[in-house]
Order: sequence, then structure tokens, then C-alpha cells
Amino acid sequence: MPVPIQILKTSPLFAGFTDTGLNIIGQIARLRDLPKGMSLFLEGAPGDAMYIIKDGTIEILVGQGDAAKVVCQLGAGEHFGELALLRPGRRAVSARAQGSCRLVELKRADFGELLKQKPQACMKLMLAVMGTIHDRVDAIRPELRSLI
Repeated sequence: MPVPIQILKTSPLFAGFTDTGLNIIGQIARLRDLPKGMSLFLEGAPGDAMYIIKDGTIEILVGQGDAAKVVCQLGAGEHFGELALLRPGRRAVSARAQGSCRLVELKRADFGELLKQKPQACMKLMLAVMGTIHDRVDAIRPELRSLI
């Protein structure tokens, strides 16, 4: 069953979308429940989907096992894992449910199929993802410069 557009509207990623565009993307979106403490994915694992948090909090971690450190927490309306939507690759971080969570999942394979049928809506989402990546790099620019 498609995800209702009201859920997608909670994410800033879809701020510029019309209801028609949201309905198109909603056709490939699926709700996924994650129990407290469960990992959604681990650092180094292949990435195949991006996520939008409907309810709950997701912890983003670097490192594994006892050495894992929480670098941030994401809440309702926030999204993560966007690069996996655009291209194959390995996860740079791990993601774990702090409490029980409900997520919207967009799989790269489904997105690729939708791109063939509805390229305009997919291009709009790709541009929004690129904007997110730009904003995140821009936010850490001072730290990046200090490493040089």
C-alpha cells in the first residue's frame, strides 16, 4: 500500500513537491517499523534505501561494537541514507532505533524503475537530495578545512 502524502509532507526533502509529485513518490514508499535498539543498517554494509522518520528517534553511529559512538540523533520528519537512493555504495555510518520507530523507506531499485516512468518527479527528488548533501557538507566545511 502506498504511503499517504501527509507523511511525506512532514519531511523538508519534499517541501517543493505538489500533491501529484508526492503521490508519485508515495507509490514506491513503504512504512517500516523498527523496534527499540534494533539496527537498521551497519557501517560498511551495502546501501540500498533512504529513510524518512515518521515517528521515533534514530541514532547515527560511527565505529562498530563497543567502539561505536553516537554522532547525532534524528527525529520525526528528518531523512537519512539519501546517497543509497542515487547510487550503489557502502554505508558510512550505522543507524539504530533509540526507541521504537516508524520509518518511510524508499528503495533504490524501486526508485530506478519509477525514474523510467515518471522522470520529472524523480529528478525533483534527486535535486532535493543533492541540496541536502550540499547543506551537510557546507555545515562541516570548517572542520574539513582544519584537516587540510
